[in-house]
Amino acid sequence: MAVGGSLLHADSHEISLAAPPFTGALAQEMNIKSNRIMVILLTLLCSLMAPSSRGEEPDHKMIDYRFFKCEKSRDLRGGIYGKGPFKRFGPDKSTCKKKEWVEINREEFKSLSTKWYGYDWSQEIPFWNDTKVKP
Repeated sequence: MAVGGSLLHADSHEISLAAPPFTGALAQEMNIKSNRIMVILLTLLCSLMAPSSRGEEPDHKMIDYRFFKCEKSRDLRGGIYGKGPFKRFGPDKSTCKKKEWVEINREEFKSLSTKWYGYDWSQEIPFWNDTKVKP
């Protein structure tokens, strides 16, 4: 007969139905695995809840001749998107959002890249230096 998770035999000796507790190396291994799973789940949960700090690209067509600046992080992007030539100046990971990008002309792009980053345009291909060149 079953009484509270154990069986009673006719001679009144109790037999436990519960599995024996894990001990030794097996218990340590199971504890380590469960800790790893908890860390992975916690990391995943935190990454989903944290606000994104990644920047966004300015709006442009797949092939497009445009120049942009983002004052906040001093990012510059411009040229022929999707085809080239194309230049990018600024931090490796931009934090600018779409609404922060401002379209500028090629001359302002070149001027800001020299002012903010000391870029020398004198050795560039004609696309960048010839004012008549336009796709």
